[in-house]
Amino acid sequence: MWPIAISAFIFAVFICAYLYWHILLKPHIPRALRCFLVHDVMARPSFRSASEISITQFRLFIEEAISSGLKFVAPDVFLSRENRNEIMLTFDDGLDSIYHNVYPILKEKQIPALIFTVDAYLGESPSWDYHDSGRRHLTQDQIEEMRESGLVTIGSHSATHPDLTKV
Repeated sequence: MWPIAISAFIFAVFICAYLYWHILLKPHIPRALRCFLVHDVMARPSFRSASEISITQFRLFIEEAISSGLKFVAPDVFLSRENRNEIMLTFDDGLDSIYHNVYPILKEKQIPALIFTVDAYLGESPSWDYHDSGRRHLTQDQIEEMRESGLVTIGSHSATHPDLTKV
C-alpha cells in the first residue's frame, strides 16, 4: 500500500510542478532573453549542486544549442538588443575548471562567454568549499589569457564572495 501512495504523491508533485511552470511561470519569461549560467564544469559533478555539469553535458548543450539555431554572443551584443536566436554563456565564481574544461571548447567553437571572478581568491581554494573538493579559482594569468583571446569578458562577482544574507 505504501509504495502506491508514495508513487501517487511523487506523480502529483511532478504534475503540480509541470502546471506551475507552464501556467504561471513560462508565460512571464521574456522569450528574447536567453542566458545560461554555470558554476562549474567538471569530469564528475557533485549530486549536491544544481549548478555543476559534466564536460560531456556542457559539450552536448553547446552542440544542441547550435544545431537548434541559437547563436552565442558576447555580453555587450546580448544586452544591446533582443534577438530570439541569441544566447549568452556566463560562469559564476571564476573557478579554474572554466580554464581547463570550458575554455578549450569556447576556442574550438569560437563562442564568447562572461566569467564573474572573485578577486580576493584568485588562484586559491574557494572559502565556501566545505567539502574540500580541491577546486581552485582562476589565476591572474589564466584570466588574462582568456580575456586577450577576445572570446571572454571578465566581470566581478565581488571581492570576497560574502554571504549577502548576512551583510
